[in-house]
Amino acid sequence: MKNFGLIHELRLSGVDWDTIKDTVDWFTDNDRKLYAGWLIGSNEGNNDSDIIKNATALQTIRLERKRLGIERSINNEQIRDITLHQAFTDRVVDSIDNRYSDFNIFPIIINPMFSTRSHIFAMGDYHYNGDTSYLNVLNTATEQILRVVEEKDLKEIILIEGGDTIDGASLRNSQLMSIKKGMVNQVIEVADAYIKMLVELSKYVKVKFYSVDSSNHTQLRNLGTKQNQLIEEDLMLVFNGLIEKALPNLDFTHDKEMFVDILGFNCFIAHSHEVRGNAIKYIKDVTSHRDRLIDFSFFFHRHHMETIDINSANGYDKKLFYVPALTNQLSQFEKQNNLSSQAGIGYYVLDENDGCIETRKLLV
Repeated sequence: MKNFGLIHELRLSGVDWDTIKDTVDWFTDNDRKLYAGWLIGSNEGNNDSDIIKNATALQTIRLERKRLGIERSINNEQIRDITLHQAFTDRVVDSIDNRYSDFNIFPIIINPMFSTRSHIFAMGDYHYNGDTSYLNVLNTATEQILRVVEEKDLKEIILIEGGDTIDGASLRNSQLMSIKKGMVNQVIEVADAYIKMLVELSKYVKVKFYSVDSSNHTQLRNLGTKQNQLIEEDLMLVFNGLIEKALPNLDFTHDKEMFVDILGFNCFIAHSHEVRGNAIKYIKDVTSHRDRLIDFSFFFHRHHMETIDINSANGYDKKLFYVPALTNQLSQFEKQNNLSSQAGIGYYVLDENDGCIETRKLLV
């Protein structure tokens, strides 16, 4: 029996008669007439089938329209969120243009004699939750730093801010129980306090300031994203932007993570919330993947002060410094390991020949 269904499919596909005759062995010119009769009979017997096909096509169209409507709604919601975020950023930037007009840092003239030691004060994990009484911690921090400045007659210091300046409100629902204000007010108030601290310190000593642009509690996590998925949507950028606007004369560097030269040592600064597992392995991976030698790493996030020797080279130990937190709030690391630690500032002294010669926690 001749398969005119095959011929019909070829015709529907746009194949001409000559091609059909050349490719289908049994097909001849006479079969064209037989095909026409088959087609008429087939159409007469398929009226019901055509109705079903039309109904199915209409249903498919309706479903496709519904799907497109849902996608359009999701896109509009995403566009709205992004637009609101951009508008918020623009308003913050506009509002701070004249906010700090009374704050100035005047340069301190330092004896050009080269110093062989660098004094580093590292602080982070403040977790400000909107309770203004908690801002007194920064007053204590300022006093502790100035006490060391006076004790050692310092002319220049390095100050590092390691992130999580605010407690945020985007990690988990239980977090909302402890915060007093939203994330926007938290970051504006804590930036104000840091600006006052930097101005006060700069009256007595030259300050070089480093600050990270990324940490886990400051991430906005827009559009229902999880930690580190939109890592650049971070209020540390606003925090650093406020300080930059307020104190244009401040010697200030900020980035997601930083590689900085201190007395010829290569130092790596990061909040370290992206570290998974062994931190030393992570540092070695960074060294390998980014083709950078790292002498000293300053990590935060754990809330627990610790100094770890990694290896020795050129007569000094390469080290990882876990910096203490400015809050007594327990970190997940401390909970898992049954640890706790008093709040404080990490104080580190680097010597150009001997590497790190002093570490100390300044309690706040």
